[in-house]
Amino acid sequence: MVEASTKPIKVLIAGLTADLHMSLKDMTFELPDIQVLDRVPSLSDAMEVAESRKHDVLMIEVPLEDGNYPPVFKQKVRDNTWPRVIAVAPREDAELLLQAAFLGAAAFVSRDTPLESLVSTIRRVALGEEPIEYNMVGNRGIASEVIRFLRGSNITPGMTGTPSPLSQQQHNVLKSVAQGMTNGEIATALGLKEQTVKNYMTAILKRVGARDRAQAVVFALNYGWITLDPRFP
Repeated sequence: MVEASTKPIKVLIAGLTADLHMSLKDMTFELPDIQVLDRVPSLSDAMEVAESRKHDVLMIEVPLEDGNYPPVFKQKVRDNTWPRVIAVAPREDAELLLQAAFLGAAAFVSRDTPLESLVSTIRRVALGEEPIEYNMVGNRGIASEVIRFLRGSNITPGMTGTPSPLSQQQHNVLKSVAQGMTNGEIATALGLKEQTVKNYMTAILKRVGARDRAQAVVFALNYGWITLDPRFP
């Protein structure tokens, strides 16, 4: 676990379960560096509270129930005029990880993360670290590439009405790429040959004008051609 900070850390929890809040509160009761552990029911409430109490870390749930993140929230996070964000998800998932990255989250954890690890993450984020960059490796490497690309971008997904140049199958392939799937996994999932998937990717890069898979995913998310939320096709 990361050592206690010399400066007390003020934490605000938004939209997560009362059980998680109480468990964290019980654990941090005797930790001198976790000074405040407040909880509010929604992100909109958190935005009001954070303005007045100047928290250091904000823990939010992804995805939000209504799937909506206020643009002003994302802008404040990216401008570093807001508490640093830890996104808490129901499971470790590349799509939810990308959603957290678009929000500017510094860390991404699942709900079943041990409390000791969660406290360590809070400390790391408060110190300015961004452990989200180390969440996805191996066959989820595309997610890490997209996160690195996002770190240098000011884009907001789905903000333009540019028509998609992709066919439906190309959309399916690119969305699979966004979920961290390899060519072989995509081929199995879509009932294609692996070489066919490669051919689709070559065509996608040409049509989108992207230099690589990661940039193609970011362009498609930015223009709303594919989405991060699994509830929407």
